[in-house]
Amino acid sequence: MQAVNVLCIKWGKKYGPEYVNKLHNMVGRNLRRPFRFVCLTDDAAGIDPQIEVKPIPA
Repeated sequence: MQAVNVLCIKWGKKYGPEYVNKLHNMVGRNLRRPFRFVCLTDDAAGIDPQIEVKPIPA
């Protein structure tokens, strides 16, 4: 089965890293296929190391 990409964007201060971590955990519990979880962010502090973090492109 081919993996799917799951992408989220965390920008600014409204939502902290716990929201990204919870989303990653929920995807893992409910998606029955392999997945790649990527977070585009301006602040990677506190994001789970299992999550692939990329800077927001300029």
